[in-house]
Amino acid sequence: MSEKKKGIIKEQNHKLKMFSFLILISLIPLLIAILITSLMSVYMTKNYLEKNVENTLYIAASNLANHCRENEITVMNASNFNDYIDSLKEQGIEMAIIFEDVPCVTSVKNENDYRIREIPIGKDFEADREILLQGFYDQSVLIDHQVYYGYFMPIITGDELVGMAFAGELQNDITEASRNMIYKYLLTALMLGILFAALILIFSRYLTSALKRAGKNVDALSRGILRQENEAKSGIREMNELLTSTQNMQEKLVTIISSVKELSISLVNDIANVTELSENSNHKADKISVSMNDLSDSTLLLDKNIQRIEEQIIEIEEGVAEISDRVIRLQSNSRSMIQTNRKATDSMNEIYEGSEQSVKAVGDIAEQIRQTNLSIGEIDKAVELILSITEQTKLLSINASIEAARAGEAGRGFGVVAEEIGNLSDQSAQGAEMIKNLAKTITEKSLESVRLADQVSGLIVKEQQTVMDTQQKYAEHSMDLDRSVSEIEGIAEKTILLSDRKEKIVTGIRTLTEISKKNAGQNANVNQNISDIILEIQNVNRRCEKMNVIAYELQKSISFFHE
Repeated sequence: MSEKKKGIIKEQNHKLKMFSFLILISLIPLLIAILITSLMSVYMTKNYLEKNVENTLYIAASNLANHCRENEITVMNASNFNDYIDSLKEQGIEMAIIFEDVPCVTSVKNENDYRIREIPIGKDFEADREILLQGFYDQSVLIDHQVYYGYFMPIITGDELVGMAFAGELQNDITEASRNMIYKYLLTALMLGILFAALILIFSRYLTSALKRAGKNVDALSRGILRQENEAKSGIREMNELLTSTQNMQEKLVTIISSVKELSISLVNDIANVTELSENSNHKADKISVSMNDLSDSTLLLDKNIQRIEEQIIEIEEGVAEISDRVIRLQSNSRSMIQTNRKATDSMNEIYEGSEQSVKAVGDIAEQIRQTNLSIGEIDKAVELILSITEQTKLLSINASIEAARAGEAGRGFGVVAEEIGNLSDQSAQGAEMIKNLAKTITEKSLESVRLADQVSGLIVKEQQTVMDTQQKYAEHSMDLDRSVSEIEGIAEKTILLSDRKEKIVTGIRTLTEISKKNAGQNANVNQNISDIILEIQNVNRRCEKMNVIAYELQKSISFFHE
């Protein structure tokens, strides 16, 4: 079963049946009508009962008030009215005579069979006098723990309000009567609903049975059954017409489908013959086309290969020319490099000789510095001698000053000379100290210069070794350059030979290109004609295929129907 049919069946299962639909459209309005009627009846009955109770109590209370007025009731003779107030007790009506601030006279008795002495009126005789004079109705008068419907009417003797006449009926009695009435209405409505539901059920089954018969006929057609027995009739004119129309449709479909079956079989056979002839022609044309295509492809491939060879020859020619140019440049560059290498070798020799002279000069400088240090050592000795003489001179100056002081005036001049000698001695000591410090500084700098000269000498020696290594590498490089120049000259000779052979190949390829172009033009014309023929045959085949599909679908659709 197809997915579409499954979807249709699933959708139909979710839809409402005719029988259920008829039941719904018949029962729902009926039930609503019965429900509305019942509710209205209950409401009206309850209102009627309550209104009837109010009227009855009004009449009873009015009659009691009139009786009391006519018999000139007083508080003292009120007990004489017990027979009257008990007269309606059998009808469920209780009566009472109520006075202001005095126990009332009533027919209502408690559980001990004693008369109730108090009935709440809910009004004040002075404050609510106007209401009491008009009389009033109360639906919830509480007497001895029971609720009554009560009517109060004024008892007037002369122009004086003597008391109130009361007539009441138990609320439970009225409620029970109303409930009984409601039950009766609901029972009647239920019985009517069941009766009408049964009638609707019978009618719906009768109507749906006729629809089912018509549906079976249509379903038989949908399943391809043309000879479905259809003798059923219906008492409903429209349903009978539907069944008759279904039978007529079946008979006409039998005639039409039989004719279409014969025509479809003939059409399928004719289309098969045409298709076979067309396929044979197409097959032969395809073979010719394949052969021509192979020939054209071969020609095109040859042409492409020739063109590719031409392009490659041109590239080779350009490459050879470029190689030749590069060989020439390599020869020139190699010669330049050889000359440069020789110049570099000469420069290295000069650098090596210069470094030899630098080493010698640095050694001489170091030796001069060492001699200078020796001379500075002699200066230190002289300074020490000067300092010793200065000390002795200082002592002599001090002694002379002492002797001059002893001589007094006679030795004053000698004292001045001694003082000058002392000053000269101090200055000499200071100068000698300065010379000593300067000699020390020069010695330190000289030692540092000797150390640096030794380092420079070591660096120059290393540089000489590096220069010697570089000279050796330049010599090796010169030998490699000589070999490269020889090889480059050999390549140049072979390049010239390759250019000569390339010209001969280009001439042969151009001849092949002209032949290939002529063959390609002729193949294109033949191939175009064959392509046109194949297109026409393919158009015929497509039309035949479409007709064959249509005929097959027609035959398949018709085969669905059977007797």
